[in-house]
Amino acid sequence: MPNVYKPGLLQIRTQHTQNPDTGDIPENVLWFVSALLTTPTLVQLQAIQGYFDTNWAPIWQTVGPTNRDYMGSVITDWSSNTGLQSTSVGSFTPAAGTHSSESLPLQVAILLQWEIGVRYKGGHPHTYLPYCSASTQDTSDPSMVLASIRTAVNGGVGAFFTAMLAGGTLGGQTAVVYRHRNDPVNAVFHGIQAFNIASRFATQRRRIRRVAHH
Repeated sequence: MPNVYKPGLLQIRTQHTQNPDTGDIPENVLWFVSALLTTPTLVQLQAIQGYFDTNWAPIWQTVGPTNRDYMGSVITDWSSNTGLQSTSVGSFTPAAGTHSSESLPLQVAILLQWEIGVRYKGGHPHTYLPYCSASTQDTSDPSMVLASIRTAVNGGVGAFFTAMLAGGTLGGQTAVVYRHRNDPVNAVFHGIQAFNIASRFATQRRRIRRVAHH
């Protein structure tokens, strides 16, 4: 089904070090709505992208290993099917994780849970942080995220949302969850009202490379 576009809507996709096994690039897809519902110029998109990268990178660095990077982002104007797009990969200085330990298996992630003002079937909106270092595990229970890591990520996400809202471009951007984005009748976005860092690691379904049979 076709994409459904909304005035002021922006999609931002984070970009990380390429998966050495599959060649895929792990990414998070985040949505924002600008206070001013005008069509952004490329310069305005790049300005928004600048404070996005600056404030999202430290969140991931809190959980990531030193041999993996946050590479930048791809921002797209979702106000129409002709909206502009910008990538900061190549111009943004890659931000390495802060942990010397190797990353956990690729399907293991720290879960950010978003709370919105409606309940609906199918669970709650969320974001998975990829490439989590083994150092983020609680040593007494490896299935749990260290409390200190959760506290640091929680503070980083709060600062990130504040920075996006306070940005001077197009009146600032509010984080939203965009539901039914391919359904012209039901497409709707909801502002993120609160968030939580899950205490237990989550498992993401990922395509794992298989050795070919000979």
